[in-house]
Amino acid sequence: MSSKVIFSRFHRSRWIIAVLILLSLGTGCSTIQEQSFASFSSSLQELRKGADEALKYNDTANRKRFIEETAKATLTADGAEDISNLLIQSVEGKPFAWQMNQIPLFMVSVQFRSGVYSLNSTLVSYSQLLASLANSDLVSQTEFDTMAKELNANLKGAASTLGFTGKDEGVAIFSAAASRAAHAYIDSKRKSKLREALEENQHLIVDISAMLQRAIRIAVLNLRQDYDQRSITIARQLGPNKSIKLTTRKKTVEALVELNENYLKRLKILESLSNSYRSLPAAHLELIKAIEKPGYNLMAVQTIYENGKHMYQLYKEMQLEKE
Repeated sequence: MSSKVIFSRFHRSRWIIAVLILLSLGTGCSTIQEQSFASFSSSLQELRKGADEALKYNDTANRKRFIEETAKATLTADGAEDISNLLIQSVEGKPFAWQMNQIPLFMVSVQFRSGVYSLNSTLVSYSQLLASLANSDLVSQTEFDTMAKELNANLKGAASTLGFTGKDEGVAIFSAAASRAAHAYIDSKRKSKLREALEENQHLIVDISAMLQRAIRIAVLNLRQDYDQRSITIARQLGPNKSIKLTTRKKTVEALVELNENYLKRLKILESLSNSYRSLPAAHLELIKAIEKPGYNLMAVQTIYENGKHMYQLYKEMQLEKE
């Protein structure tokens, strides 16, 4: 073989290698693994389902207590106000609006649960948008802008429903800087730009996590209020009254023990829910790391998924025990 042929093949090989390197650099070194984004979305969906079941009890308990207390109040002459509080009034000039003299706690808690569900749904939609971004060519810049605008509006609406004001109402799930980075990623498909978009959003996820943890603390206070009223009512039946038989007292003690057991179970589930929301920033951070390190261990993401599934299962079991 002549030296001229060897020299020609050598230069052709170097040219092929150079082209491959340039192609690799142009696509951000490698394709993004979509499984991490899918896992993040699945964990938030399970968390939303578990949270909704966990908060549903407060609605039922508040409604039952409202009916009992209002019925008792109507036995006296002073119960006229309680009767008027049962009536829903229209709002002049607003055909779909309504008002009450004093909105019952159970109706407030229904609104509260709806707000938490909306906030969770916004997070789910955010995770699905990220998954679409990670999957090449699924989202255009125009489509991204539309979805990001809707997410930010939904987040503001959820914050308002939950009664959060000021700084919380201004929280956006996609910042302006994150949106610019997302645009750059859609154009270039470079992993560094997607990572930048998520990094710009990290502090917003921290804010949303704090909002949800505050919401769960409100739910805990509501649960405690229900327990205090019910436990005191039962405990009063155990006073030193000789006319109450021992068999009746045993049933009363049993009722109080069951109330305690249910209260502790629900308290534990709300604690698990709060811990899941506390893990949210760590899960989002894991997603950022997984962009550069395919196969990165998503421990916080998995914890949120398992907590959501466990909460949902526990409440279903508690419902079966009541039947």
